[in-house]
Amino acid sequence: MNDSSASADRRAAKSEPGLLGRRPLLAGVVGAVAGGAATTAMPGVAAASRPAYEVINPADVPAPLGFSHGIAVEARRTVLLAGQVGQKPDGSWEVGVVAQYERALRYLLSVVRRAGGKPKHLVSLTIFVTDLPQFQAHYDEIQAVWQRLVGPNFPAQAVIAVSGLWFPEALMEIQGTAVLFD
Repeated sequence: MNDSSASADRRAAKSEPGLLGRRPLLAGVVGAVAGGAATTAMPGVAAASRPAYEVINPADVPAPLGFSHGIAVEARRTVLLAGQVGQKPDGSWEVGVVAQYERALRYLLSVVRRAGGKPKHLVSLTIFVTDLPQFQAHYDEIQAVWQRLVGPNFPAQAVIAVSGLWFPEALMEIQGTAVLFD
């Protein structure tokens, strides 16, 4: 199978919820915000009858771990979220990647709320980290912060290792997109 036919097959594949049960913390984290039920993509179904928010984890793509492969949203308002870091309001820095992650996530959520949204409206995040092995070593703690601040649903998400960030003290930076769908 060549690359173009594999891409065509993937686009044509029926989207189904993935299984996030690889780690106990993530067990059962599948589904859509609309009504709290897991949903599948519904090509050809009129937009008015689709849920406002669908998690898309096709069966032919490896099961996601702490993220969703795709999010389909019937949008009313989109909020583009600038990168946030673990700097405190007084200019000092949180110590450690988990504390910086929590501070940055709190800042993102503050912007979302100011725009009229809620944590469930985060549909995409990119996390830039200066030390990927350190971030991975604290994965369970980071996921616990997510669960406490946002809840059980995960947006489309990527973690990218970088050689540095604007502030040398920053261990990570989170940017994202929120879509106010209800």
